Amino acid sequence: MNLVSIIVPIYKVAPFIEKCVTSLLAQTYTDIEIILVDDGSPDECPAICDAFASQDSRVHVVHQQNGGLSAARNAGIEVASGDYLAFVDGDDFVSPDYIQVLLNACKQYNTKMAACGYFEYYSEQRNTPVCVPDTVVLSSQEAVLDIFTMKNQVQVMAWNKLYARELFEKTGIRYPVGKIHEDVFTTYRCCAAAEKVVCVNKPCYYYVQREGSIISQTFSPKRLQLLDAVNSIKPFVEQYAPLYDEAYEYYVFLNDLTIINAMADSRYYDKQLFSKMACGIREQFEKLNKNPYFSRKNRLTYCVLKLGMRGYYVFRKLYKKFR
Repeated sequence: MNLVSIIVPIYKVAPFIEKCVTSLLAQTYTDIEIILVDDGSPDECPAICDAFASQDSRVHVVHQQNGGLSAARNAGIEVASGDYLAFVDGDDFVSPDYIQVLLNACKQYNTKMAACGYFEYYSEQRNTPVCVPDTVVLSSQEAVLDIFTMKNQVQVMAWNKLYARELFEKTGIRYPVGKIHEDVFTTYRCCAAAEKVVCVNKPCYYYVQREGSIISQTFSPKRLQLLDAVNSIKPFVEQYAPLYDEAYEYYVFLNDLTIINAMADSRYYDKQLFSKMACGIREQFEKLNKNPYFSRKNRLTYCVLKLGMRGYYVFRKLYKKFR
């Protein structure tokens, strides 16, 4: 039996925390420790965490001053005793076989990292599964390329995955404190260190969709930290050049487009910012047009960007309506 440490950052999730922790305590794989990191939550979360710890010896609580999601995850990593680590957000929950499925996959395929599918969860009657069609084993190179090209087999999120503890201990990987999009800084490094990654074709994680989450439909200039996260990958790409060059070039384009689309979807009118983002894409178009990952759909998007901010916003609205 391998001990699995499940790290749960807790901050202002009082309405959700009971469902989250209860789902972890109900795991069919019982050799677990649940580390609830109270990140200075100002509501009743600290008391709820302590109550769970008093009821089940597998639950441990860390209370700390508010430092953000990355600081909470890092605090959990430091105190974890498990051979494997998993991260679950405090407003999400998991299926009873979540840990068993991921651990079995690691054992079966002799890998240090496993990912499962998930549900985009709105209610008991409304949830959408997101999952690979078949279980697939990727080499570390294939896994990193999958992230850079957003083929969505591995996906970039920290949750819905199980990691051998050594991926964090030997490499010193930690989440960047004070940043959002923290998993963009880190997940590709875990994939590179894992040698191979197994993606299981079963959704076991429930990603709860709610207003007020860190990344929501309301655009904030803080979302621009995504660009910092993508830029932080450049030294890694240069180290392994030319292996990842074209994929990373495409990744930069996709994340620039993610920012533009987030602005459009929330009707965030900042003509200067839009022009800066669109101009950056246009300046790279000659190189992108020769990139093997750059598709016909991407070329159409490039043409629509020439319509300017309002023209692109209208196009984006129609695209989402009729796709």
